[in-house]
Amino acid sequence: MKFRMFLVLAMTLMLASAVMGQTKVSGAEKCNVPNPNYSVNVGDRADHSITLMQNTCDWTKPMEVDGIQSKQGHDTTVAEMTKTAMRFHGFHVSTMANGDKCFVRYQGSAPMVNGKPGNSSGTWSYDGGTGKFRSIKGKGNFKGTPAEDGSETVEVEGEYTLPARK
Repeated sequence: MKFRMFLVLAMTLMLASAVMGQTKVSGAEKCNVPNPNYSVNVGDRADHSITLMQNTCDWTKPMEVDGIQSKQGHDTTVAEMTKTAMRFHGFHVSTMANGDKCFVRYQGSAPMVNGKPGNSSGTWSYDGGTGKFRSIKGKGNFKGTPAEDGSETVEVEGEYTLPARK
């Protein structure tokens, strides 16, 4: 019985330390018009296409990760579009103020409005990085608001953990 109580207490403390190690993060970035931007019709109906695009982004409200702010980044996105909806997934690389990079995977969706994507939303997760962010873990949500010129503002929130320093 004492062993079970000890085991339950140990597991509770481990879970609590894992939760306490998570740090909240938020930020906003302005992403330029995608360039390049390739689109291919699938061929099953006129309004069904697959798009590959890449764009650069500047952090207008930097994310601060372990005291270091995000500066710039770029997205590489694959999207499936129909007349009414867009589903996408991709990769974001953020360059931090110290020169290290954070790698992110994301996926989301947006309605199509008059042939253009509307407000988007989705989820993201860290996929590693360089330097001190090599073993970063975390996840969150994002919301994107497109501009008339094809650029987009993206608001990001979530949490991260870094391995304990030696």
